[in-house]
Amino acid sequence: MNAILKLVDQMNIRFITGWISSVDWDHINRSERFYSKFGFECDLNHETKYGTITWINQSLGATREELKDLMNPIRARSE
Repeated sequence: MNAILKLVDQMNIRFITGWISSVDWDHINRSERFYSKFGFECDLNHETKYGTITWINQSLGATREELKDLMNPIRARSE
């Protein structure tokens, strides 16, 4: 993961997002610890066995608000 994050920084990538499959739910605590250790935010729904991960490259000045705008293109166009 350190190598990936180094590459991401070199490529000026501002965000990484993804999801955690219900197939992986039997070891979700281990997955959450792993991602959190590298600065990812984990949003988990234990009822539906679904989760997302988000990493914001703060060294490039990326913000959560910028990510929200990218994830909601209608909002970004209207401003």
